[in-house]
Amino acid sequence: MSYLLDDNMRVCGENLYALHSVKYTELPSYFMMFSMWVDNQCMSWDDTVEYSRVLGLEMVPVIYDGIYNKEEIINAFAPYEKTNEGYVIRLAEEFSYGNFRRSTAKYVRPEFRQAVNNAHGHWISKKIEPNLLKR
Repeated sequence: MSYLLDDNMRVCGENLYALHSVKYTELPSYFMMFSMWVDNQCMSWDDTVEYSRVLGLEMVPVIYDGIYNKEEIINAFAPYEKTNEGYVIRLAEEFSYGNFRRSTAKYVRPEFRQAVNNAHGHWISKKIEPNLLKR
């Protein structure tokens, strides 16, 4: 699909093939896109979604879309907290790489952090156990 992109464009996403701390059993794809970049400018969310359609890539699910409201975001994530590692918040408009830290935030539930740091080691050093795709 790289022929659909200019040399200064890149797709970013999450590789979900291997189990980390949560066993996913109904993934739409092993790769879930979450951003699209031109040079060092992250495209707006709407433009990113459009590129995912053009490229035929699955987008990460959206659990909340609106003006930042901590309580509403926590409530929106509640149905997923036992089956997902966490969530990412980003600005809907485009932003530069230099503003990445001010334009995104990540919540990882405590159980995930413990699983990554436990005595059994990081998932990347273990035998790969694949997550499952939707049938």
